[in-house]
Amino acid sequence: MDAERTAPDDGPPAAPPGPRQRAARSAPEPRRPPRGTSEESAEALAAWGLSAAQRRLYLAALRLPGFSVAELAEAAALPVERVGEQLDALEELGLVERRDGEVAAQHPGTALGRLAARRLAQATELVGHLTALQSSVGGLVDAYETGRLFESGRLPVELLHGGEELWRATMECTRQRVPSDVVAVIPDQRMLGELLVPRREELCELVSSGAWRLRALVEFRALEHETVRELLDVLVKLGGRFRLLRELPSWFVVVDRDAVGLPLAWGHSVAAHRYSSYLVRTRVIAEGMLALADDLWRRGAHPPGSGEDHDREVMRLLAQGLSDDAVARHLGVSVRTVRSRVADAMAGLDARTRLQAGVEAARRGWLR
Repeated sequence: MDAERTAPDDGPPAAPPGPRQRAARSAPEPRRPPRGTSEESAEALAAWGLSAAQRRLYLAALRLPGFSVAELAEAAALPVERVGEQLDALEELGLVERRDGEVAAQHPGTALGRLAARRLAQATELVGHLTALQSSVGGLVDAYETGRLFESGRLPVELLHGGEELWRATMECTRQRVPSDVVAVIPDQRMLGELLVPRREELCELVSSGAWRLRALVEFRALEHETVRELLDVLVKLGGRFRLLRELPSWFVVVDRDAVGLPLAWGHSVAAHRYSSYLVRTRVIAEGMLALADDLWRRGAHPPGSGEDHDREVMRLLAQGLSDDAVARHLGVSVRTVRSRVADAMAGLDARTRLQAGVEAARRGWLR
């Protein structure tokens, strides 16, 4: 009789896994956000001005709540006599609190949040001081330059020969500050036609790129020349601003309140002196000429096609809640042109802010 082969008896077959077991097998372990060790986190507190001893003591207070000062000193490996001073600093920062001889660490999220808010307020105050300091530099420089002028007894005046030198000197002045505020008063049609029109491409690039914030005053008769009119039209579309007057007293150019180009003789055409001129780099004279230009500007008229009707249209669209970008898209112009028209409208409404301009525009019926 052949012996029967039998499989080894391993007990009854295992029951198939139930739904909970399958879920337990298939469910991935929850992933926790990566974080450094508590020692690494404590090291980050060095940026807040905490010393190594203070960081060790704070970490010990976090791990050992309710321990006494002596126990924390032992845990942080610090001499007991040094711990009191370190705890004073931590308590002043709001990181720990001492109660009945025991030290309790505040919740790090709350304590460090308060500390961050305090440091942010200090940083904001410092930025304010730095901004005030920066804005005062101009006045201090003026005082310094005035002193040097008084000492030398000379006025910094440069004689320029020809239109090329005048253009070069203006470019040099504007390169010192970008963007530069350039205010040009040009009654002379020859100067427009012979000095600016040939430099149309370069001038348009300066305005369109924002390197120049251009304001110019010209006489009405300048529009009789097609090339001049076309140049003004293009510059307006690029963001330049213009005013027209029947008669201007003389030509001059002011750059950033720092320098001014002047004719050899007031009221004379620049072409009459073969484009020779003076460049005066003195703020007090530049500001005086700028005040004259501002007075002429207030009395000037808008050029055709960019006048008060366009300013009103921009104000109406802004009053409807449109952004500058949306207004520019609606009108088919650049954002710089929109902002230029807003500035013109504010000047015409004698308003310092857009809110004031909106209120005054509504009062005058512009928004209907």
